[in-house]
Amino acid sequence: MARRTSLTAGELRELSTVDERHHVLVAWLGGEPVGIARLVRAGAEAEVSVAVGDDWQHRGVGSVLADRLSADARAAGIERLRATMHAETARRWR
Repeated sequence: MARRTSLTAGELRELSTVDERHHVLVAWLGGEPVGIARLVRAGAEAEVSVAVGDDWQHRGVGSVLADRLSADARAAGIERLRATMHAETARRWR
């Protein structure tokens, strides 16, 4: 849960793969990506992650991405989502 400024070729390939097991949504505003949501399916469950650029934090981008990803998961028959949340974000959800 730390900022990364670069990815290896393997990491980039893994994070950008989209198939029946991997789903990716990207939020674009003004021609720039501002957030990404990713789902990796394991049977009827899936691990999800959402990241939003610093300039777009606390503007609802993450919520929109999570809602859309949840709807896509339901449509694909996924029954349970798992996610790890940064402590600061979790405090705001309480």
